[in-house]
Amino acid sequence: MNSITPNKKYLILLLIITGFIGMLFRLYHIEFGLPHSFHADEPEVTEPAIKYTYEFFNIIKNNDWYKLIPVSFVYGTFPVYIFTAFTMSFSKTLNILNVPFDKTSIFIYLRVVNSLISFLIVPMGAILYSKLFKDKLGVVITALLLAINWKLIALSHYVNNDTILTLLILISIYLLFKYWEKEKDTKFTILSGLVFGLAVGTKITALISLPVFILPFVFKKDYKALLGFLLISFGAFAASNPFSVILAGDFKNRIIEMLYREGGLVFDSADYSATKYLSALVNLLSSGVFLALLFGGSLAAKKKNKPAGLLILNIIIYLLFFTLQSRKVDRWIVPVLPFCIIFSSYFFSRVVQSLRSQGKLITIIAALFLGIIISHYFYFTLLLLSQYQKDTPKSASYLWLKDKVEISNTVLAVTEEGLDPINKIPGSMVIQFNVYESDSAQYFFPPNPHLFKYIVLASKPMSYYKNELVKHKYPVYFNRWNEFESSLFNTKDFEMIKEFTLTKPNLANLSDVYIFKNLNML
Repeated sequence: MNSITPNKKYLILLLIITGFIGMLFRLYHIEFGLPHSFHADEPEVTEPAIKYTYEFFNIIKNNDWYKLIPVSFVYGTFPVYIFTAFTMSFSKTLNILNVPFDKTSIFIYLRVVNSLISFLIVPMGAILYSKLFKDKLGVVITALLLAINWKLIALSHYVNNDTILTLLILISIYLLFKYWEKEKDTKFTILSGLVFGLAVGTKITALISLPVFILPFVFKKDYKALLGFLLISFGAFAASNPFSVILAGDFKNRIIEMLYREGGLVFDSADYSATKYLSALVNLLSSGVFLALLFGGSLAAKKKNKPAGLLILNIIIYLLFFTLQSRKVDRWIVPVLPFCIIFSSYFFSRVVQSLRSQGKLITIIAALFLGIIISHYFYFTLLLLSQYQKDTPKSASYLWLKDKVEISNTVLAVTEEGLDPINKIPGSMVIQFNVYESDSAQYFFPPNPHLFKYIVLASKPMSYYKNELVKHKYPVYFNRWNEFESSLFNTKDFEMIKEFTLTKPNLANLSDVYIFKNLNML
């Protein structure tokens, strides 16, 4: 029986501590905004999961299968089915234990589940690093950087598809490499195809990585296994997104509609810059870790490490694909973020190992630089966590305003959310910004603010019309919204009576909220 060496015990202890910290960060204020305010597209996953939980048996009993057709199945329904299963188990367990719970409890529970899924990216990334480079220090660094990465922590705080997609891509790549190292294999061909199919069933953009998955089969000239991989992937996709196959025509039409809608200018994220996703990657990693990625990738390429080469290719394909799009959305490149961190960790590990043969002064200087880089990386994590509180600016503004508004008062709210909590205030008019040029967003103008007692502005939608591309292409649209906003700062007519803001930069991607009072309202 092999005994665990002191070095191995130390390594395990470091990984446990790193994992504990990463999990703690992912659960910090997991309830933020609830029950009044949700985040991003969270309701698109959680609401169907809750609906299916309580209607599933009636649907089966009455053969009302059409009720399972989601509003949108283009991006994938696998996460909805996953969270439905968790919701069912949660509801059944608490009912058996006779423990009361409400809808908010379910939302918090699903966020915790999402956090656990996000946390699995940490050990999976460390395992993949070990598979590629086989040095223990790099494994620890990879685990640490994944555990405290601010973007992964941000995505862990609300239910979304990108977290699940990132984990599935990681697992499928690892299984693909297991296939590649064996002369003949069936098990890992099946497993990698299965997981990749589920990734596509989570978000159709997983297909961007398909060339990377095909190459190992081509290198081995194992075309029979390649066919098996593709068929299994399609089967897993069909099982996890069944209505895309059952209603293939509708699925095709929705994809065409999505491409047309996204093809025009999208005001909230329009960006034609050729370097927009390089800058996004710098923001996700910090400048120091990004430079380490470049050096680490170069070192791995020089060693002709073929699996590492595939990861580099995957990163490049992702960056090129989205650079050709007209939008900048940093979460779109999150699936390759663990790969980037792996190469950064490889560089840091090589630097530390090379210092063993250097003089004391060089070692101290290098250690100082590494400390500054990691501290800068960690700074964004701490900043993000400081922005998570029980009440978001949206929910805090609603709680404050509902006690101020009288029945006769009128309220105008400009928001980016369809489920903005201001909707609950009687006499409110909530305007959700239209951002799609293809949906005539350029003709979406503000109402007269003088007709309302209170005006509530969310900072994110009010930044959309200021996008330089929008401003240049639609000057009338820009002028109308600019006049609307400027009029609120006319102290003869309006007064800003309350503001709810976050520290900057705003990493939590939440709107600041400003409340104005009409001083001349009759």
